[in-house]
Amino acid sequence: MIYVTGDLHGSSQQLFDREERMQLGEGDTLIVAGDFCFLRNDFAEKLILDVLSYKAYTICFVDGNHDSFPAIYKYPVIEDWNGGKVHKIRENIFHLQRGQVFKLEGKKIFTFGGAMSTDRFFREKGVSYWDEEIPSAEEIEEGRRNIAKHNNCVDYIITHTLPSSVKTLMGFPPKETDEDKPFTDFLDEVRVNVSYKKWYAGHFHMNAYANYSDNIKILYEGCDELI
Repeated sequence: MIYVTGDLHGSSQQLFDREERMQLGEGDTLIVAGDFCFLRNDFAEKLILDVLSYKAYTICFVDGNHDSFPAIYKYPVIEDWNGGKVHKIRENIFHLQRGQVFKLEGKKIFTFGGAMSTDRFFREKGVSYWDEEIPSAEEIEEGRRNIAKHNNCVDYIITHTLPSSVKTLMGFPPKETDEDKPFTDFLDEVRVNVSYKKWYAGHFHMNAYANYSDNIKILYEGCDELI
C-alpha cells in the first residue's frame, strides 16, 4: 500500500508514529510531502538514515523549503526508478525529484517539491535556507514535458506548497516575488490543465482540505492511503 503524509522536520518520533498508526510493513511505501529534513550533512544524518534503512517499508519524499539541498544532492541519481528520477539515499529511501511521474502499484504520481521560505529574514542563506528551494525554469519545463507524455492525466499529485489561486481561496494572501512567481504560476497551470484524482501538499502545518472542488488536501500529522 502507498501512504502520503506531511512534514516530518527530521523527527524520528513523528515518523515512527505514522509507522505504528498505519502499520507500515514490507511492500508498503510512505511518501512525505516535503520538509523531510533527515538529511543535514552531519553525523546524526548517518545514524538516523542507517536506522531507517532497516525498515521493511520504502520511504520517499519530495523536497520542501526546510530541506538541505546540498545534503540531498550529494546522493547518486537514478534516472529511471519506477518511471522517474530520484536521489537514492538508501536502498529503501528516495528523494522524488521535481517534475517526475512515477508509477507505483499501478498509480501514476506526479511530484514537484519546492517552496519559497517567506521567513528568510530569520534565516541564513546556505545554512538554514538555500536558493534551490525555488524550482528552476529547467525543472518546470521538465515537469511540463513529463506531464505531456502522460496526456496531462495522472492519479495523484504530490507537492510541498500549493498553487497561488488555492492559497487565495484559503485566505492566505500569496507572497510571490519575481523569483518564485514562475513556479507558482506553473502550479496553477497544473491545477487547470492536468486531470488527477487527488492533490496532496504539506508546508502549512495543518490537516485540512485546501479546496474541496479541486480535491486538494493539506497534510501535517495526517496520513492518507492512496487507493
